[in-house]
Amino acid sequence: MTKTGIFSSVHGGEILEYCKWDDQKAMAAFDRFQPDVVCGEVRPEDLESGGKKYPGEYERYIFDYCKSRGLPFIPCDYWTEEDYQLTLRESGILEAKLPDGSEEAKRWEAMMDRFMEAGLRAEIPFNSAEFNDIARHKHQMQGSLSPETHQQTWINRNRRIVENIRKVMAEHPGKNILIIFGAEHSYWFVDEFSEDKTIQLVFPL
Repeated sequence: MTKTGIFSSVHGGEILEYCKWDDQKAMAAFDRFQPDVVCGEVRPEDLESGGKKYPGEYERYIFDYCKSRGLPFIPCDYWTEEDYQLTLRESGILEAKLPDGSEEAKRWEAMMDRFMEAGLRAEIPFNSAEFNDIARHKHQMQGSLSPETHQQTWINRNRRIVENIRKVMAEHPGKNILIIFGAEHSYWFVDEFSEDKTIQLVFPL
């Protein structure tokens, strides 16, 4: 059986400072899981080219963590430049469809308040079932406001990422595989892998 751990990474340093969380604590959590392989939010082409089109925590400590412990790091992210532009467009769509003072805007703001509160109070920030439930709801709301854009930039992307991770699992049967991605991806991974009887899922670490 493959043991799979999921770690929800937060890309912004200010939030982690507020939570009194740091890279050393993250690495201690990784060590408790004892990974054999690490899958991360980096595209294969960016790792090969050194383009650094990935979150800053990889250069800051994740690559060094893998190197210092002799662990293979396997890039599993997927997106295109078109996807990136669509992500920016989705932000504009949400602003246009959530005018100030509207009931829709109030519901969105209330949801975002719950989103942040749940993330901040988790023992490992943004790593909890409660946070995942709210992130799932957030994405459902986004999808209802801009369905085609959300489908491409989140749903299709997550499906491709899961395909990449499953290839890693097939190539490393019975190993401990640590998945490190941004916090809003984690609910998708938990939903996907928790139903698989060949996987022992660990979340939070």
